[in-house]
Amino acid sequence: FRTETVSLRNSGKRRIALGYAARGRGPEKSLEYLKKIEEVLANFNDKEADALTDDQAWQFMSVRQQLCWYAAVNSTDIPKRIQLLGQQLAHLEVMIERWPTHPVLSMIADPVGRPGKTLMAIWQERATAEKAFWEANPEIPAVLADENLSATMTLDNGKKLEIEFFSFIAPRAVANFVKLAKDGFYDGTAFHAISETSCDGGNPLSKLCPNRPRVWKKGSVGYVLPRDEATSVMDTSAGAISLTMDIGGYHGSHFSIHTADNPGTTFAAHTIFARVTKGLDAIQEYVKTDTIDDEQSENPNLPIVPLRITSLVVTGEPTHQTDDSWVPLFIEPEVPEQTDEEKRVEKEAKKKASEGDKEDKKDEEKEPAKSGK
Repeated sequence: FRTETVSLRNSGKRRIALGYAARGRGPEKSLEYLKKIEEVLANFNDKEADALTDDQAWQFMSVRQQLCWYAAVNSTDIPKRIQLLGQQLAHLEVMIERWPTHPVLSMIADPVGRPGKTLMAIWQERATAEKAFWEANPEIPAVLADENLSATMTLDNGKKLEIEFFSFIAPRAVANFVKLAKDGFYDGTAFHAISETSCDGGNPLSKLCPNRPRVWKKGSVGYVLPRDEATSVMDTSAGAISLTMDIGGYHGSHFSIHTADNPGTTFAAHTIFARVTKGLDAIQEYVKTDTIDDEQSENPNLPIVPLRITSLVVTGEPTHQTDDSWVPLFIEPEVPEQTDEEKRVEKEAKKKASEGDKEDKKDEEKEPAKSGK
């Protein structure tokens, strides 16, 4: 199961969640999803008595409270949603009292975005804000793009992409991207991975090491974005722009432009924060180009012919501002030493060149002398 979340400022609370029905998939899909969750919940309730250890007991309780959350965010019945969130909070209270020092529940899950807050506290905070929001708002709000914020991405092939943003969904991700763009961070960077449905960019090493594409995927800006803005509110339609996963959160600068509709894909692992409104065909054509034919590579999706961002110009400011609880510390990456993969590729290239020279020499020896005939 996956969490469906969006961000919104409302009386200091900006965590609300939308399910299948909110994404235009209809109440039938939502009811089907709810039925599956309820079956799992019933199964867990039946088996809890068989838990033999304290560790098994907390696992049952942990999964139950999470399933209450998933059921709540996929319910089209707002009173039912509120009821399920109340059940989740009741389970959390029991867990907090019974396992205050559990190694998982007491861990600091998001030291960058929410320093000092345990995983348990984050769950509780999210459910409390969610319940309060729906108690005050009986209808699901629409998700609209920012009216006064846009960007133009110019590529080195002369083509341009027009971009709109959704700070309503992901205020932190939008603020981060906009700041980097206005600082000129993305100017000169290249797309470092392509597939049939996406094109990844934003790696600083593609600018710092323009002639070393084998290391481009390794670059970062020294921080990760917290995972609290992951959303599948918007379907995975062509043009969606999302952050990509990193250890402990999302890459601070990497982004992925989705080039095809892929409604079967879950975006629980991504934060969608923007969308290409014009010029997507330039990227759709580029992802059809060849990638390196190297199964041993750490980045087999590396395109052979690079495509760079000449400029990324942002106009305006986000409609929904992020709070001040999370401030990234930008660290420019150091140029890495030659990697084992680069050494291997260099060795293979020299070997291939040597073999080619030998073949050319043989051909020259076979060719009859033109002079003296």
